[in-house]
Amino acid sequence: MVKNTDVTEMPNSCHLVWEGITTQRAFGDIKFKVIPTEKQAREHFQKHGVEHYWDLAYSSAVLGSGVDEP
Repeated sequence: MVKNTDVTEMPNSCHLVWEGITTQRAFGDIKFKVIPTEKQAREHFQKHGVEHYWDLAYSSAVLGSGVDEP
């Protein structure tokens, strides 16, 4: 559970948005990083040349908001 900005708890979830093989690695070691805004998150992905990953994940989150999945 995570706390929403209005201090209500909401379920935390994770969804696979893309799976496949690329010809070249975009990132080195995987690290968790807290980035406070969506703009900064996209810039981080853009720095690595994979901003389309952010766009895909963000659009899926926006489209999926309010829809309960089984």
